[in-house]
Amino acid sequence: MVAREINRQYVHRIDCKTNILFSDYINTQLMIFQRQSQNLENVKYANAHGISTAYDLDDDLWGCPPVFEAYGKKCLKPEESEVIMKACDAITVSTPELADVVQKHIPGKPVHVIPNAIDMEMWDATYCERQIKVSDGTVTIGWMASQSHLMDAPLVGEVLRDLMVEFPQLRLHFIGWLGMQDFMVNLAPFKDRIICGDWVPVSQLAETMKDFDIGLLPLVDHPWNRSKSDLKYLQYSCLGIPSVASPLPCYTRTIEQGCGLIAENNAPAAWYTHLKALIVDEGLRRSVGARARQLVYLKHNIKDQVRVWVDTYERIVKNK
Repeated sequence: MVAREINRQYVHRIDCKTNILFSDYINTQLMIFQRQSQNLENVKYANAHGISTAYDLDDDLWGCPPVFEAYGKKCLKPEESEVIMKACDAITVSTPELADVVQKHIPGKPVHVIPNAIDMEMWDATYCERQIKVSDGTVTIGWMASQSHLMDAPLVGEVLRDLMVEFPQLRLHFIGWLGMQDFMVNLAPFKDRIICGDWVPVSQLAETMKDFDIGLLPLVDHPWNRSKSDLKYLQYSCLGIPSVASPLPCYTRTIEQGCGLIAENNAPAAWYTHLKALIVDEGLRRSVGARARQLVYLKHNIKDQVRVWVDTYERIVKNK
């Protein structure tokens, strides 16, 4: 999405590759690498030929929770990525918290923060479809989350159970769970009112979550989560979905007054109060969702924010 927007607005040319060919080094000024350990030789080759190099990181590789292993999710070995990061000219990250972590482990290396932005064009058609949808009387709370969020599920598990008991019209829709059996203990009696779907590509995400009336954003206060970005909030908001979020930096920094609800201190009572308020009040859902979408349009729209990527990349090349 970033590459497409840069190619659309600027004279720069960006190509996205999973495999680098020798021809890709010709007339190239900057190469950006991600997690693959096999990239080390490509970084060295680029450096040797005067091409600027950057490593893009979106997770705290050093703060991977041990609990992930219990759920079969392997933590990436930071040592493998450290070698590549040290070889690159600079590192790019999406949050100030992650920048602090990287600077602690890779001291002296320039680290640039490029906050997330989103291509609203990808979500507009589904947003319009949602606007004309006739309500069937049900309310759906949605959460898109991979295995890495299994440690966050207890924050809302009992709250969701209580709300399912209280509101027969309530539905739940989870996207991306691979270990939902661990979360479903509290919710098993309501399985006929719950959808558990597989993870989908971002190109299909808007259509998959178009039934969401409320978006969940729970995060326990853990180093891994403190470096996370606000991307899920931006995605919910593009569809006008009001969110209830944990009070971690990625959300408190982005969510402005009236553009979402923060569960104070991650307390169950706060989660319950905010979710209930949205369940019972369609007008509140619409107003919060509309403000959230407007916020994203004005401050997190990739059409306007793409200049941050371009400015950063030009700075990396200049400082080679």
